[in-house]
Amino acid sequence: MRFSSFGRFGIILATGVLLASCTASQSGVPSLPASNSSSAAQRHSHVSSWMAKGLKQRDLLYVPNANGTVSVYRYWQRTLVGVLTDFTRPWGACSDQSGDVYITDFTAAKIYEYAHGGTKAIKVLDDPNYTPEGCSVASGSGNLAVGNGTDYYYYYTNGSLAVYTHGSGKPILYTTSDDDHFTSCAYDNHGDLLTVSRYGYYGFYTQFYYLP
Repeated sequence: MRFSSFGRFGIILATGVLLASCTASQSGVPSLPASNSSSAAQRHSHVSSWMAKGLKQRDLLYVPNANGTVSVYRYWQRTLVGVLTDFTRPWGACSDQSGDVYITDFTAAKIYEYAHGGTKAIKVLDDPNYTPEGCSVASGSGNLAVGNGTDYYYYYTNGSLAVYTHGSGKPILYTTSDDDHFTSCAYDNHGDLLTVSRYGYYGFYTQFYYLP
């Protein structure tokens, strides 16, 4: 199956923190105090994963950190309620309809699935030879899509879009003939997949694709 190009424009702007809401959608996004996020990451970078009790029915916000942890906040209260540890370089986060959370590990080339509010991975998926970044789960089929920046062992090669059927097993890999490095993706309510990539090696541009 081939991609259909939306077009190419703009310049990629890097951000220091990746945010992902991993529960039912809400209207509006509360701002998190930067000092709380950074200090929490420093305090819990060398401890085991922990989570407060009574969170299974709560809306949570998962924030991957540069120090190898993922901070978990109560969505509206802005309070730290847990920290997941032992990642190499956590990068993206997404959730399925049941509230289970997927965390992509850029350097380990793995995707970890956690039960909503859980502290131990219930499933680990291998992302063959790639560096996983953003992810999304289709609400109908449960398919998990992961944007791969590049081949981990051959860094100056193209990336891929990996789709895990029902969120498990070996992925179907989609590639293009361009120098695409996929950074993020999102399913719409029809199960169609939208994805974006960094395009080119010396001047990066935004490239959009649509996968029915």
